[in-house]
Amino acid sequence: MLPFRVGLQAAVAPTISAWRDQARMAKGLESVRVSAVDVAFAGHAVAYLVGPFDQLDDPDRLRRRLRAIAQGGPPNRLGLLPDPNGRRWRFDSTCSSVAVCEGPAIDSHDPAQTLQHLIAADPQVPDISLRIHVADPWLFIMYDHGLGGWRLFAEIMASVGAAEAGFAHPSPLVNCSNPGLRATTHAVRTEPWQLMKALNEPVRRLRRANGPMTPFAGTVSVAYARSGADFLTRARDIRGRYWPGVSISAIITSAFLRSLESHGITPDEQVGFMVDLNRYLPPDVGTLSNFIGTALVNISSPYDPAEIAASIRDYTNGFRALVGYGMGYAARLASRPASKTVWNSGSSRACVVVSDGSDLPAAQRVSWSTSTSPHVFVTRLPISFANQISLAINRVQSELHVTASYYDCVFDAAKVQASLDSIVAAPPHPVVEK
Repeated sequence: MLPFRVGLQAAVAPTISAWRDQARMAKGLESVRVSAVDVAFAGHAVAYLVGPFDQLDDPDRLRRRLRAIAQGGPPNRLGLLPDPNGRRWRFDSTCSSVAVCEGPAIDSHDPAQTLQHLIAADPQVPDISLRIHVADPWLFIMYDHGLGGWRLFAEIMASVGAAEAGFAHPSPLVNCSNPGLRATTHAVRTEPWQLMKALNEPVRRLRRANGPMTPFAGTVSVAYARSGADFLTRARDIRGRYWPGVSISAIITSAFLRSLESHGITPDEQVGFMVDLNRYLPPDVGTLSNFIGTALVNISSPYDPAEIAASIRDYTNGFRALVGYGMGYAARLASRPASKTVWNSGSSRACVVVSDGSDLPAAQRVSWSTSTSPHVFVTRLPISFANQISLAINRVQSELHVTASYYDCVFDAAKVQASLDSIVAAPPHPVVEK
């Protein structure tokens, strides 16, 4: 077998000219109007390295599947060509903006490094918004965040290898073109007083406003760790004894903050949690667009999981995340085209942002392999601030997979890696005050 990096270049090189041909064919297509939030995410890359799968499409079948999804129209998101400079995006139902290639076997011994190699070897072809590298039973996925978030790609990962063409059954709801307005209308009709109590969110956020910012340039690094096979089973048992009703996400976040602190990285007191705002839509309404918000939680050492969970509930049950989404939407409308600048506040504290989509229905339907091969779920997320650490929490069967995206010129790579390793070594227990 060719060495991994050489083999990857040999596998990808023949497809570059074909991808350029596809990009040229995508000119002059119909256009659709997207949200200001989609525009804000456009141009930012997200990457996954996942596997092994129990069933996986070969490249030709995967291309046909993605094309069938695109032929369902713009609400299915595939076929869109994200543009950070405007809200009119081209759409191609033949899915020429998606590229699928086949390559050598994935090196799963150092998944984070493998992901970085795959990203570095990936050809930057204009008008290709989604690239998938198939190395059965593994997938490398890199896409423009303007297409959508974890909800969209959970649906795609749940579909690979499915008997149905397009999305696997049951297909996701994609019947809402203006989710922000629809969610607000639904909140006014069903829980008006809860919505009114959240309307002071602009004042709360202004009080937390950062000081002067300067542009920052750097390369995003990735640290990754995975647990043993029964980690989540044991973690749920500990939760039942000490933190009933608290989410696993809050418990893992608490452990990560404590671990950072113990390794010499001081977390900022404000932690952001990415929130899927589809929860605010009526039960028969849904979207695969970037309908996501941020719950801003103030938490200090010793980072009690119950306190974190209560603060998240205040944001999600009390519509604060939805109001914050509306604030961000208005700000983006006023500042088009969207800025892709990474900002530096000068703070040495780690601004932690947590993403966990493991509870989405599609994530529960992914056909993970039941073999003895170790599972891998590495996620590289975009970063907006120099001192940001984006923590991606993923669950595969009863395993915990955690990835930190950060700038290694700001935070020491060994300390970030050690912080993740300590989380997966054993399920967190309550802190005993000395």
